[in-house]
Amino acid sequence: MTWTYRVVKQTCEDDGHVQFAIWEVYSYGGKLSSTVDHKAPIGTSLEELRADLEKMLQALDRPVLEKKGDIMVEVEVQGDGG
Repeated sequence: MTWTYRVVKQTCEDDGHVQFAIWEVYSYGGKLSSTVDHKAPIGTSLEELRADLEKMLQALDRPVLEKKGDIMVEVEVQGDGG
């Protein structure tokens, strides 16, 4: 199993509000799964914090994901959030 940071699109069931967050996503057997919730950058030093932030920034260059049941799927995102 390998993991990476990815942008995940979330849609509120109540009002349809869309937001994006950084999640840890795991790849196993050709499927993608994730942590239970979005992640915040963390480190035991400023250098580690910077490295974690840089990994998170790389997620912006990968396809956006959306949670469908227990797995993540790639979704199209147009413009700055639609």
